[in-house]
Amino acid sequence: MTVCIGYFNHRYFVMFCFYMMVGTFYGMFLIVMYLKLLFNTTFYGPQTFITIIYDLVYGFLTEHYPNEKFLFLVILMYCSLTAGMIAASLWFWHVLLVISGQTTHEARRGIARHTGKSYYRNFVDIFGKYWILSVFVPAPLPMYYDPLFEDYQKRNNKKEHGECKHD
Repeated sequence: MTVCIGYFNHRYFVMFCFYMMVGTFYGMFLIVMYLKLLFNTTFYGPQTFITIIYDLVYGFLTEHYPNEKFLFLVILMYCSLTAGMIAASLWFWHVLLVISGQTTHEARRGIARHTGKSYYRNFVDIFGKYWILSVFVPAPLPMYYDPLFEDYQKRNNKKEHGECKHD
């Protein structure tokens, strides 16, 4: 992302990944519905994603070229699937980091910030006590104030002054 994703904006990045994941999978669902309606494509499960590629390659090799709209929708479906998988993996990774009380920089460097808090407490520290609202209303809701974090920030600010840790 080439920006700092730290304590105060971790919640916004996690929610961005969540909405990106939901949006791309919803887009893929709509594309599958259009393929069913317009081209009478039947989907028997996940193996259909492989058979569509096989049919397209076979059509190009035997010079039975597919319809341009069909080709466009299939390419768009695979782009949505790829973007959704990337967003889902980033979302799962950052949710694990949130409940463990770390940032990506701390996890990569092996810095264990054991605060003695439960997973739920770490989650509430990032998302605030109104965390369920932030899922449905992406607004800057108040976070939990943690004086221990200020001490941690003051100790590490001297070592890492001016240095941005990229995610």
